[in-house]
Amino acid sequence: MIRVRLLLAVASALVIAAPALAQPAVAFDDAGLHAVHFVDASEGWACGDDGAIWHTMDGGNKWERQKTGTRASLRGIHFVNLSTGWAVGRLDTPIGSIGVMLKTTDSGNKWAEVGTNVMPGLHAVRFLDEKNGFACGDGSDAFPTGMFTTNDAGISWEPVKGSRLPSARGADVAMPAKDIVVAGAWGKLGAVNGGTYREAELDPLGGRNIHSVACVTEAGKVSTAFAACDGGAVLTSTDGGRKWGFVNLGLPAAALASCDFRCVATFGTHVWVAGRPGGFVLHSADLGKTWDVQKTELSVPVNGMHFVSEKEGWLVGDLGCIIGTVDGGKSWKVQRAGGQRAAALFLHSSGKNTPLDVVAGIGAADGYLCASTSLMNADPATADPKRASDGLRARAAMRLAGGSAAESAWAFPLSAHATGLPPRELLATWDRAHNGKANEQLLRHAVLAIRTWQPDVIVCDLYATDTNPADALALNVAKEAFKQAADANCFPEQITALGLKPWEAKKLYALALDPKTAAVKLDQGAFSSRLNDSPKDFAETATRVLAGDGAVVDRRCFVLVAHRLQGAEGHANLMDGVALAPGGTARRNVSVTYDPATAAEKQKAVQSRRNIELLANINDSDFGGVDKLMGSLNTELKKMPDDVAARTAFAVGTRLAREGKWIEAREVFGVLTINYPGHPLAVEGFRWLTRYHASTEARRRTEIQQKMLLKTVTFEAKGGGNIKPASGTATTVGGANVEEDHYKFYSPNMILKWHQTCLDLEPKLDAFGPVYSRDPASWLCFLAARKQVGRHTDADTFISDYFKHTPAAVTGAPGLDLWRDCLAAELWLVNPTAIATPPKALVQCRLSETRPILDGKLDDDCWKAAKVMKLNAAATPDKPEEAKAFGERYRTESVFTYDDRYLYIGVKCSHPVGKKVEPVTKRTRDADLNGHDRVDILLDMDRDYQTYYRFQIDHRGCLAEDCWGDKTWNPKYHAAFQATDDGWTAELAIPLAELTGEKPSHGKTWAMNVSRFVPGAGVQSWSGPTDNDPRPEGMGLLQFRSDK
Repeated sequence: MIRVRLLLAVASALVIAAPALAQPAVAFDDAGLHAVHFVDASEGWACGDDGAIWHTMDGGNKWERQKTGTRASLRGIHFVNLSTGWAVGRLDTPIGSIGVMLKTTDSGNKWAEVGTNVMPGLHAVRFLDEKNGFACGDGSDAFPTGMFTTNDAGISWEPVKGSRLPSARGADVAMPAKDIVVAGAWGKLGAVNGGTYREAELDPLGGRNIHSVACVTEAGKVSTAFAACDGGAVLTSTDGGRKWGFVNLGLPAAALASCDFRCVATFGTHVWVAGRPGGFVLHSADLGKTWDVQKTELSVPVNGMHFVSEKEGWLVGDLGCIIGTVDGGKSWKVQRAGGQRAAALFLHSSGKNTPLDVVAGIGAADGYLCASTSLMNADPATADPKRASDGLRARAAMRLAGGSAAESAWAFPLSAHATGLPPRELLATWDRAHNGKANEQLLRHAVLAIRTWQPDVIVCDLYATDTNPADALALNVAKEAFKQAADANCFPEQITALGLKPWEAKKLYALALDPKTAAVKLDQGAFSSRLNDSPKDFAETATRVLAGDGAVVDRRCFVLVAHRLQGAEGHANLMDGVALAPGGTARRNVSVTYDPATAAEKQKAVQSRRNIELLANINDSDFGGVDKLMGSLNTELKKMPDDVAARTAFAVGTRLAREGKWIEAREVFGVLTINYPGHPLAVEGFRWLTRYHASTEARRRTEIQQKMLLKTVTFEAKGGGNIKPASGTATTVGGANVEEDHYKFYSPNMILKWHQTCLDLEPKLDAFGPVYSRDPASWLCFLAARKQVGRHTDADTFISDYFKHTPAAVTGAPGLDLWRDCLAAELWLVNPTAIATPPKALVQCRLSETRPILDGKLDDDCWKAAKVMKLNAAATPDKPEEAKAFGERYRTESVFTYDDRYLYIGVKCSHPVGKKVEPVTKRTRDADLNGHDRVDILLDMDRDYQTYYRFQIDHRGCLAEDCWGDKTWNPKYHAAFQATDDGWTAELAIPLAELTGEKPSHGKTWAMNVSRFVPGAGVQSWSGPTDNDPRPEGMGLLQFRSDK
């Protein structure tokens, strides 16, 4: 999307990396390995998590670790010759991934990082010769394909053109054209030629990830290629990667259902495939016509492989294992490993549920090897492409917290329309993809995880009657899997075909809320001398990466769900009763260096932080609250080490922002960015401040908080029907009788100062490197701010300059890259001839001379004159005929109109007879609408596509609203609702003064979207993709018209 030459020799001023702390040493021995490359039968390198690179000069008999100076997860490695090599990887942050690229010219004796914050997370690197190379990784808003090429030995890298991709995972060179064949997440497979990426032809893969690709190179012939996929699939192409088909592996379908292949290698006519679970390798000696099964010694997942001949090859995988063969795989020998199994397995519906502070306590402090498996995943049909890397983010978080490995399933996407469904109905949404056996397949995956990792203790989701249905389902599956994993007759193909063993875990715990019923109670805020920190604070960075600051907690409770250990009911700690020797198969040797002076200083800092957080938690102004917090914050921060102070400031600022205390949050983020500009979290502070000061929604909310409120609006009785305000009881419907005070404030100077602050932040964000400075989301903020301060010519030049240097974006088709569409819409609104095809849907909102009667019927004259917007299916069942039926059964239409005081919105939703739900008799603010047929409406006044208002209404007439995710925003507006046997309708009357300080002028254009979520059926939207977490970049355009 953004064509920019990246000079990697010039590193940016600030580095985004985990801070160096005086804490337990990084456990390099069990760091998972992801790639291996040999230049000959003797010398090779393997790379993996925590910046680990291992080197051998004797074919793998002895491996030594080379220092890299990074904790990035290195996922690709390639050597041009014995001296010159490249390694690429990723650092994960709360908002995405950062690419890391290392280079050596002395066989790895010294590795140097050649660029900082330049690219998104990287997963593979290949060089055709010393000068021409290719790297690929996550697609991002700034670099949609996530792919880059170089023709000057890596001095500069050029982004590959193409549509937005979720995440490229593997690459190889196809001859004779020298195309780069690229495999990726969510079933993406294609090739790069001439600097442009093009999709290959292949059947839909149902959400599978394609992890690796390998091409057979033979002089003068078109390469045959193979790709390793989730779900037991291997693909092959005989035309250099343009068309692909499935390979018949000759294994039982039930066995393949337990496999996720992660790597493939070729040499001559030989092909090898391996993955999860480990313990076996598939081999073909005839280019995939027939296959045999080769056994290995470890069951942990295999992530990468490389062969230098028909005989000599290597596998690398989790727990730092390296396995070699000298006879083509007939026998495999473990050359090194940091462990053989996990002591504890965290088995959850989502990786976000993993209690990383607990991982810190038993993993980093006590040395027990911990693995995490999530059973469900994001739905590729509607989720943000960034979610394709959820599993990689979970792994990074586990390693930061002191865990060993993490993995994520792919076969159970939690769709937007399935959120909140009871477990039985949730399973029904997956039955279509699993031939009616979703429950069996989910259990198969849980049993497989236990047999693969062989844990002594399993920790699963929350044990509570009112827990999230997906978590409840995962808990039930975990309980059954705990029992069935030990039974050789349960999923016997995992044992007979894949070589796994029945496994008896000793204890199964579930998270709990009530300490009275919990057997294990942990104070995670208590200082630990082994961690030189509290478990909570030690894992804070990891928790923020995985689940956000809201997941950081002070205490944990666990109930014992099942066990096979006498006396387990009396255990006060998770690992009690588990006898594992340090340095053994499932436990590290943990070296503890205790310095009393250092520990005392750190303990004092921990206590200071506790004091700050206590003030933030207290609402009673006599004892705490925001005023006392702000008064003591600077003083307390100065008592802490810089790293602790920066993390404390960010946590407090994030909490205040989450609670809607934006003015105070602004002050705290200002402290963070001014006092600790070099800290990794400073960039997050700059990003929040940029969005805050670009936002007219945030500005309006702040204005209203500081000024008088609107008086009540009444409606004169006209008989019949009901009208309901956003909360309260029904009143008699009637015509509007408006007696209100206008907000008596409008300060041009204040507006100018507000948005100029955003522009002042532009060069500071630029200093963090192209990953941030080239982010289209930030560009849209700066563009909106320029318009707000009256720099319209500058704004036009700003957006034109972007397209001038990104020629492919001008001709790009709408829908392929949503952020490109947002920027293109800005150019198109100024100059329609500059963009051949309108980049976004546009609807006109016409001025009405009469106000509607709010009765939910949508039969007033103003509605008849309004343009009807029909919603289209955004997430549909697998079969096209079912998708069509969904659209016919659940038709959705929306209409907009306005006058000098109100914005009026009408929605009409049909459903099959028998689906009617009785309306509520009394509305409350911010009702829980999950699991209910609902409509979401997004409104973005300034088209920054970052901050917006959201209004929601469901088939009961329940309402919810938020501003930029803040549910404490409670605007005064009116809603009417009517339900019939075959559908429901709603009308909203929103005072314009609640949204903006100025009446929309003729031609004024907002960004807007209307979406509908039908539980268990699908999702519809008027413009672009939509999800439970709003996708503002998918909004279309709402243009106000005052002409007749």
